[in-house]
Amino acid sequence: MNSTARSEATPASELAFHVTFEDKHSLGDRYLKVYARLGRVEGTDSFRNLSEHDRWGDANYLFADLVIDCQLDVNGAREGQDPYGYRVEFDHVGHVNRERVEAMLAAFRRIDRGLERLDRRFGSPKGFSDYVARVADVLGVKRFCEMTTPESRFYTDSGFRWYGVDVFQYRVADRVAKFREAVTVAA
Repeated sequence: MNSTARSEATPASELAFHVTFEDKHSLGDRYLKVYARLGRVEGTDSFRNLSEHDRWGDANYLFADLVIDCQLDVNGAREGQDPYGYRVEFDHVGHVNRERVEAMLAAFRRIDRGLERLDRRFGSPKGFSDYVARVADVLGVKRFCEMTTPESRFYTDSGFRWYGVDVFQYRVADRVAKFREAVTVAA
């Protein structure tokens, strides 16, 4: 076993999704972006990003930098469309060696196998929040969080609101509805 391979005795942290909503403007276009970044719970109410450097102390390190995002543009919102373009990906990875690539592939394979099982059982996901809920189920994620204070951007305090998958799905639907309303009024 090489020195960077994890031991079977390495504990796994509790995983959670950190959810952010951004009303973005780019090249004259406006759109809503929703991100669900995978990380770990620290203590009872703090969130930390997983790091590739966690491989020595956290069995979930292979999910470092994993994010699911989607967007909804103004035209889609005005036409009543749902957010689109959602998928599991690794974001802000930095330098990547072979071991990291293999860990990322293992993560993709684990998620893909789980999603295929859920698709056979329930059919295709109905939208972004349903897709994230399924990925959460595959990974054993029970909690989602959002920052409640500007200081919590450092992920070191208790400035997070925690909730389960049902509230996550409500929050996404609510933010999409507010975005639709805002862009319809602005038209």
